[in-house]
Amino acid sequence: MADYKTLSEVSELTGLSPREIRYYVEEKMIMPSAMIQKGKRTYAQYSNSDVVKIQQIALYKELGYSNEQIKEILSDPEFDYQSALDKQILELRNKKRHMENQIIAAEMMRTIYLEEKINNLDISDFDNSIDSFSSDLLSPELEEYTEEGLIQFGENLFEQMDKTSISKTLFEFENIYDELLNIVNKDPRSDEVQQKFLEIKDICDPYFNCSKSDSEPLSLNWFILYFRWITALGVDRLFDVFLRKENTAGFIDEMLDEYRLREEAKKHG
Repeated sequence: MADYKTLSEVSELTGLSPREIRYYVEEKMIMPSAMIQKGKRTYAQYSNSDVVKIQQIALYKELGYSNEQIKEILSDPEFDYQSALDKQILELRNKKRHMENQIIAAEMMRTIYLEEKINNLDISDFDNSIDSFSSDLLSPELEEYTEEGLIQFGENLFEQMDKTSISKTLFEFENIYDELLNIVNKDPRSDEVQQKFLEIKDICDPYFNCSKSDSEPLSLNWFILYFRWITALGVDRLFDVFLRKENTAGFIDEMLDEYRLREEAKKHG
């Protein structure tokens, strides 16, 4: 006799709620291997392969695939799995950039409010023609504006670095890392941490101040904004800043793909 599992057993095994599993069935992403009748009610019975497929569906849902895409992946043995993953990774990166841009814009709005008590900003204040700044995702126009600001920040940062020796700059960044390593597990509001941050700020000041066109030093709130911007960015966006080029992740992807192809060609050559 086949080893079937009930809905509650599958839920316990997979960590998914019964409601989620029923949804997969209703959307025809998975069909139970058997159904049993008890009185007037019919109950689904799931095989071990059903459980594996349910876990696969949960993974693809987490990755953002649509129901139709998931059905195609699971039902078509000739499905182009690599192309689908390449496309999904690109879409996820774009969503991630949207979210980072939202944080960057919101941080800027908070800084402007703290500095000038302005609380009626709209999308036009970001040099765009968009009427509203209330949409869940930022518009491409605002993204471009934000990207330009970050790239310019990188340009200015490296202009300052060019004025000092590279070894001195690396030594200063190493000091920042060491200071953060020493305090990251302590109370951020303690005197010890605040004193360490003053030392970090002294190291950062020349680099952050170089982003201003005039000689006036950054205000407290704008310094904090720059620091928060850096902590809000993913590694790929930091590459954009430090290499002074947009979408360096795409460049690195193509570079690595080409490297893989050449290495595979050597093996078969």
